[in-house]
Amino acid sequence: MLSLIRSSSRSLVDQRLGTSPSTPVERIAWLERKCRAMRAQALAGHWAYDLALHRNLLSVLEAERAALAVTESLPASPDRRRLRAA
Repeated sequence: MLSLIRSSSRSLVDQRLGTSPSTPVERIAWLERKCRAMRAQALAGHWAYDLALHRNLLSVLEAERAALAVTESLPASPDRRRLRAA
């Protein structure tokens, strides 16, 4: 069930970013801005605030940050497979 929620949130992110390839840093920046705006909506008691969407975007943001951390920790050499197997 959680993977279904994350995939639907990811499709929302993909729609908003467009079809052009974007970097993980751009996706994270967009998600952070969107989550910040939604938090402001929640604090203001705005009628259009959606808690479920906010939670989903936060989970996608967390996953994107984790994926970026993993890719940054890997060396840039072509021997990545050897390091993963160890």
